Amino acid sequence: SMFEPLKETIALLKTYGEEMPEEIHQQLHVGGGGRARGRAPCRVLSAASLQDLPEQWNNTKKLSFQVKQNVAPLQANEVNILRRKCQ
Repeated sequence: SMFEPLKETIALLKTYGEEMPEEIHQQLHVGGGGRARGRAPCRVLSAASLQDLPEQWNNTKKLSFQVKQNVAPLQANEVNILRRKCQ
């Protein structure tokens, strides 16, 4: 699962006496896809942000694909310009 590294980190923290709230453990077991729109990025993962990670990743992949499609014609145009200059 994509959350295995988080589970391992939580287990490591537990060995040092740091306990995570039960809600976080539930989120890691249930997974799911909540809404992440409009949220500012933060360094501390809350239970809600753990639940939103799969949806955020899918949105990032979609955005990357859209940008790649939009940039391809621009790159092709620049290649043609460079070819003409080099001839």
